[in-house]
Amino acid sequence: MALLIILKQKPFKPRKTDFHGFEVVHNDLKINHLAIVKNLEERVLEHWHILNPLLLDDTGVVSIPRWSFPPPQVLKLNVDAALKDGLATLAVIVRSDSRHVMNGWTKRYDTTDPCTAEAAAILWAMELAKENNYLKILVEGDAKICIEVITEEAATIPWRILSLVNIIKVLALEFPAYSFCWVRRDANGVAHSLAKFASSLPSCFSCNSSNLPPSVHET
Repeated sequence: MALLIILKQKPFKPRKTDFHGFEVVHNDLKINHLAIVKNLEERVLEHWHILNPLLLDDTGVVSIPRWSFPPPQVLKLNVDAALKDGLATLAVIVRSDSRHVMNGWTKRYDTTDPCTAEAAAILWAMELAKENNYLKILVEGDAKICIEVITEEAATIPWRILSLVNIIKVLALEFPAYSFCWVRRDANGVAHSLAKFASSLPSCFSCNSSNLPPSVHET
């Protein structure tokens, strides 16, 4: 499959633009056009494969979406949850546009409902971002229902996650730049592996790039 991206250059006027709650601010910053184009290409391919999950590439192998790095100066927080023995284990992984894991956190949450656990993981990611003074964030997860009810005004919010979603929406307004994105589990592998790994331990933990669990690091 060939992908053609055409960039048209227009006169630059400093301004603030809001893309579905995500603000992009130009303050005499050096723009890495190559990184922007590469990220755009990966995003297009990712959405193409979501729409065509069984599409084969030129080698006859099923193409699988990959994790894509965020725009410059934006931190991406991938979230997931695992259920075991009547409790949920939440996991949050934060990475920059360098692709390196900055931090990872896990904690228990008292629920047996998968949707509630996923919404709680998103809220926790927002709280961690606030505690760590992150300014521009992109929260990404594989819980489609949760992401849709957060980003779509007309969406009907399930009653069991209504309070969590309302808190998420209010907390999001405290960030100068934020966005929420749904991806398939294939593109959320590190957060998924971290939640699954932590669910088998007697207690939760935090980590960084130097002490990621081996099973998570391989992902």
